[in-house]
Amino acid sequence: MITLILYSQLGGVEEEIYRFHKQGTWTFKEVSSVYAVGGFLFASTPVGLKILNIFTLKDSVKGVQLPEYNAGLRPVGSAYYKGVVYVGLNKTPTPEIAVVSFTDGSLITTVPTAGNIVSLDVSSNYLFVLTSLGIEVYNISNPKSPQSVANLVFSSGAALSMYAGYPYVIIALGQDGLVILKFSGKALQKVYEYKLPSDPVLDVASYGPYLYIAAGKGGIKVLNIKSKNPLVGEIETDKPASKVKVHGKYLLASLGEGGLIMYSLANPSSPVPVAYYSNGMFLYDFDVYSNVVALAFGTGGIITLKSNLLK
Repeated sequence: MITLILYSQLGGVEEEIYRFHKQGTWTFKEVSSVYAVGGFLFASTPVGLKILNIFTLKDSVKGVQLPEYNAGLRPVGSAYYKGVVYVGLNKTPTPEIAVVSFTDGSLITTVPTAGNIVSLDVSSNYLFVLTSLGIEVYNISNPKSPQSVANLVFSSGAALSMYAGYPYVIIALGQDGLVILKFSGKALQKVYEYKLPSDPVLDVASYGPYLYIAAGKGGIKVLNIKSKNPLVGEIETDKPASKVKVHGKYLLASLGEGGLIMYSLANPSSPVPVAYYSNGMFLYDFDVYSNVVALAFGTGGIITLKSNLLK
């Protein structure tokens, strides 16, 4: 891959960038995680949730101020559904989901959870909550009043991340591998599980029957869950892979201080690198909306990239 090396005047950081275009920066607060939906970017800061226009990184749209939610502590995840924002807060002694109005940032209600919250995801009209003890599912047909409909306690393993694509939920369990659950609307049932021979499963993304696993120092593993021998490919990475996400026909992966790398899935069993960005800072999280990728760099704030490859 040919790499174009640029020198940023912002903080004297050397950037490596290929087939991405740097679009914007937001450095007013430390940002540990980001969530993109509907053209908006939800950023977790030390005191709560900041909402920005993902295309401009401004906290307003056409002069109208976007809401923010000051929780007094850092959210561990957020999700959006029909004018309501769900914010995961690991309060002591009881963790809770804050149900917040997107209109003005006011608190509507709170929902306690059994264990510390790891992540949130919305699919169909359900809110999936991954905790240190298992997974909880809420019906959000009435977005302002989540109703508990199912839960499953894990017998072992520490849940690290989750992807919900109704009716399936994929959960990364570290050294205990991964599990796929099917949700009937009333109950959760295990339908698939897999454990890597030696590497942990830190995060999982799906593309048809293919699963892409962020395996830390083991790089990225490719599974075909319909194959008798599921492990069909491996991708070496310069730095440990911590998060993966499929967007359209592309796989994006976070490599921590190694930045972001994007692969074409033209051949799903053998992804090919097509774009790259790094600036020497540690990449904590990222998300994608349309052709914009938002990167969370902790004290380095947020950087957005645009790629003509994405749609």
